[in-house]
Amino acid sequence: MADELSYQARSGEAGDELGSRVIAARMVEFMMKLCFLIERKYFPYSKWFGTAFSHLNCAKQMQSLLLGILQSDNWQERQHLIAEAQSKLGEMHNALHITEPQSTELAEFPGRHYKVLDVSQYINALSDAIQDKKLKELHYQLGSVDQFIQHARINHVGDVTRQMKCIIR
Repeated sequence: MADELSYQARSGEAGDELGSRVIAARMVEFMMKLCFLIERKYFPYSKWFGTAFSHLNCAKQMQSLLLGILQSDNWQERQHLIAEAQSKLGEMHNALHITEPQSTELAEFPGRHYKVLDVSQYINALSDAIQDKKLKELHYQLGSVDQFIQHARINHVGDVTRQMKCIIR
């Protein structure tokens, strides 16, 4: 999600309404998956994804925000709701007590006029909390297969693609 924080709004600013909506939908999916991870629940494949989400403890507070993102007719409102949902996810992260509490305050995206959550602080805190030496020394920190297969950088880092081709063969 960190790699695409500004993409929904930037697409909207450029007049690409379809692209903005597609990115917003992807952000909603990322945030839903984070909710499952935070609540330590398995997320099923797409057919049951929304139904299973509705059974999570956070569903009451998150579902209206996420539906609002998907139903919004303009990128500015979508960005506002995305940022609000990210802030709620930050609160959920802090409630886990797996890192020191991180700020849930929204800030302007550098060089732009819209608000986002600084997710880098969460990434850094989680990375610092990793105890396992092998995990800490991973060259590509792309997550599990279901995370990296849709990763924004996967097509932009040539050596990752080349190494993956070797593994698949």
